[in-house]
Amino acid sequence: MRLFCEKKGAISVFLSLILLPMLIVALLANDAARIYCAKSVIADAGEMTMNAALSKYNDKLKDEYGLIAMDKQPSSMQKELEGYFTDSLNSSGLSNAGDYKHILDLVEQSFEVIDVEASKVYKTEVEKQQILEYMKYRAPVCMAEMVMDKLDQIKDNKKMMEAMEAQADFAEAMEECQDAFQNAKEKLEDLSERVEMFPSDTDVNALLDRTYQEYTTTMSKALLMKAALSCYGSYDQQGIRNATDTQAKFDLMKNAMNSFLTMASKVDLNQPLSDTTYDNYIDAMYYKNTIDYMGKIDDLLTWYDELNTSSGEEETEDSADSAEDEERKKLSDKITEYKNKNAAIAPAYRDILTNTAKDIVSRYSEQLNNIRSSAGDGMISAADAYEALQKVEKKLKEAQEKHKIWKEKTAALSDPGSMQDEVEKYEGLFGTDSCDRLMEKVANDRDQYKKVKSQLEGEKFYDQSIAVVSSEKQLQKYNSEANYAMNGRDDYHYTGMDFVRSQTYITGYQHISVSYSLSSIKDDAFYAELIRYCQDNESAEKEKQKKEANEKLEQGAQGAEEAKKEDDELSFDWSSVEMSLPSDPNLLGYSSYRADTSALTDTAGGNIGSKKDRKNIIKKVKESIKQANSFLDGLDRILSDGVENLYIAEYAMQMFTYYTVDKQVNASHTIDTLSGENLTSLSGYLLTADKHKAYKAEKEYILWGKSSSKQNVQATVAVIYGIRLLFNTFFALTNHSINEKAELIAAPWSGTPYMVPIIKLVFKFGLALCETTDDIKDIKAGYGVSVTKSKTTWVSGFAGGMGNEDNTRGTFTLDYAEYLRLFLNTSMLVSGYEPALARIGDCIQVNTGDSIDITKMSTMVSIQATVTNRTTYMRKIADWSGAGWSYGDRYSIDYKSVLGY
Repeated sequence: MRLFCEKKGAISVFLSLILLPMLIVALLANDAARIYCAKSVIADAGEMTMNAALSKYNDKLKDEYGLIAMDKQPSSMQKELEGYFTDSLNSSGLSNAGDYKHILDLVEQSFEVIDVEASKVYKTEVEKQQILEYMKYRAPVCMAEMVMDKLDQIKDNKKMMEAMEAQADFAEAMEECQDAFQNAKEKLEDLSERVEMFPSDTDVNALLDRTYQEYTTTMSKALLMKAALSCYGSYDQQGIRNATDTQAKFDLMKNAMNSFLTMASKVDLNQPLSDTTYDNYIDAMYYKNTIDYMGKIDDLLTWYDELNTSSGEEETEDSADSAEDEERKKLSDKITEYKNKNAAIAPAYRDILTNTAKDIVSRYSEQLNNIRSSAGDGMISAADAYEALQKVEKKLKEAQEKHKIWKEKTAALSDPGSMQDEVEKYEGLFGTDSCDRLMEKVANDRDQYKKVKSQLEGEKFYDQSIAVVSSEKQLQKYNSEANYAMNGRDDYHYTGMDFVRSQTYITGYQHISVSYSLSSIKDDAFYAELIRYCQDNESAEKEKQKKEANEKLEQGAQGAEEAKKEDDELSFDWSSVEMSLPSDPNLLGYSSYRADTSALTDTAGGNIGSKKDRKNIIKKVKESIKQANSFLDGLDRILSDGVENLYIAEYAMQMFTYYTVDKQVNASHTIDTLSGENLTSLSGYLLTADKHKAYKAEKEYILWGKSSSKQNVQATVAVIYGIRLLFNTFFALTNHSINEKAELIAAPWSGTPYMVPIIKLVFKFGLALCETTDDIKDIKAGYGVSVTKSKTTWVSGFAGGMGNEDNTRGTFTLDYAEYLRLFLNTSMLVSGYEPALARIGDCIQVNTGDSIDITKMSTMVSIQATVTNRTTYMRKIADWSGAGWSYGDRYSIDYKSVLGY
């Protein structure tokens, strides 16, 4: 110590410098520990408060449906929960609570209870998790067995569907071949008749030669003669010039009249084109023109009277009467004869010439036009026949392709049965070589008709095609040319007219000859085959087989109608519910899952002999089984992708009612109707109409979501109907005994082999419809029906059974409830589980009544609070540091948490 004797107090200062920060840290650590302890206390208080809220769950909802939710909305318990929280902070009511409070001194500043919207029980995710937890230890052991064993029986539905569709497509393609045959036969018959009736090129050339001869001689002469007569105007000019007095005029007109009568008497109207008739008419016209130039023929009498009256003597009535002597009477008779003769030959001769030309033009233009039109019709007929044969070839190739697809789909089946024999039976019916050879003949006829039609248009006169241009238009042109040729000539007699005809007029004629050769098809082998295929072989046997097949179709149609009916005992309608339902789109924001099932039962009967009915039957059956198959899509995914869906579906089956919920097959294989303790839910509560408003239609509502219970059950029956039709059709198409019966039904159509496949198919469809009718009747009664049929479980006959068949006693059957399980599982795989869960909530809400509103019940509660605790040293230190804390300030702690079931 002597070393420091000169530095007294140094150690004390040094220790003080060290202890002061250590003391501050220790004091802060003390307050920090209190704050940390306060946070734990606050958290415990909050958790106890939330547990208190969660303890107020609805025991009815839990006991009956296994769902846990608070009876009230958490926010409605604000005051009560705040009291719990406050009391828990300072352990109010506990011994030594005062010391506890003195240590922490926790004071609540704010407290709020928050509703967790996403935790409401109607929210499907929450509902789903509770159902899954509930079902994981309650789900029946048999569920896995049902899925594994029974679904295994229908897992090949896709291959079955494809094979059946392929067979139906092939049968329809074969009937289309038959239709194409019929059409081609009719077209070929028309063409064959036209070919046989059409004149040879020799006959046509002979007609063309006659046309040429008649046009260039008779017709041309007639028109030129007519033109010449129109142009002729010669008269006795010299005589007229010399006739300066009455006597000379009288003599000239009288002589002209007599000469006219002489020449006119030589005009033979029976030979209008002869040179003598024509020249005599010209000469007669010469004297007529002279008379017309001088005046009127009646002037002869006037002049006669003038010449026979005394000069300067006044005429009296007596003298006028005396003038009517014998000579005057003769003259008057001659004048009358002139008038009559002129009226007889003048217009008649010209009309005869006109009509002669008109008759020739009309006759020959009509004949050539008829041949040309026949050639045009033949060309069209040949083109139609060729197109029809092209369609035949196309349909044969399409049928061959359909057969190939059918063959592939059949080969993919594990047990194709008689379908394999059917596939092989139609090999080799699709060759087109003989059709090609007939098409070559038809194409030749088409080209030859086109050739002769074009050639005939070349027979022309003055560029007017005789076979094309109308006779009226031709005559107009020929008359115009004749007038032009004869106008202004000096000589209009026969020699002059004929010179014009031979030298100028007929040079406008273009004469042709035709050459063609048509191919006869009446002896063609393929044509004969078409005729054989299209023979109408109606017979008593055919009518008998039609009747038997139609009876099956009618029975099947009645079964479809029965499946469409709604059960009047199901009267509940969801639209009448006067409360908020979880499936309301306004709450969940999406529409419930729906499906149109009308096509499933839209099958129909009909007449197997009617093409329209056959097509309708096949179309509707195909659509029904196609729709049914869509409800089986995803079966192989149920275990791999939809295990949770299995629990949800089973929950719905065990908690709610469905159409056959009260039906059970007893040991004697009859149906017992369950009630009371024999009919309870998975939770042990009775399933009664009083407690379940949509009794016997709840599960169906969960599946479909339709407003009416009737419609929901009917939709379910419709889908079962379609699925049963699917499997029954497959059995009918693959069973050997049924195929043999179908052969008998189709035997009357054996002469038309392309019709046989569709006749057999429609008959088998009829049997499948009948079988489905029986299946639906038993399923609705509560029985299970064999999934896939055998001869011992097929009850519609012809399957080789012994007469004691029963469709409800197969090794693997599915009843109404099991089909419902399948449908709900597959629908959830396709459209999600949300619609089904929402409607499960609907059922719970309606069944529990007004006492429960699951749209407001939560499964979680959340609180947030601000609490202060007292600190001792932190504020003092703050005073020293000048941080602004004043005496009495407290440390604030914010708390927020959520808790649920």
